[in-house]
Amino acid sequence: MSYLSQMVALASHNFFSAAMGIAIAAALVRGIARHTAKTLGNFWVDITRVTYYLLLPICILFAIVLVSQGMIQNSGLTTRQTSAIPTPHRCRSSMLREMP
Repeated sequence: MSYLSQMVALASHNFFSAAMGIAIAAALVRGIARHTAKTLGNFWVDITRVTYYLLLPICILFAIVLVSQGMIQNSGLTTRQTSAIPTPHRCRSSMLREMP
């Protein structure tokens, strides 16, 4: 899978799961508060409102904070970093010989 497809899949799943939980909680509160009403409201409208009016503004503000602090989104190829201080590799037998 490409980086783009992973980002789109994870972002949409995160938004829809949060919006669904908030919409279910709103339907539960409405059901308890309006016990004489026959309907609980439109679930799709609740999900849309939560996504557009609550989750997206929070996400945009948090993204602005992260960008202002220097956080990057790296979509390039993976690179291998090497240490500036070389570490010697010793086999187990040489370590056993050094022990008293």
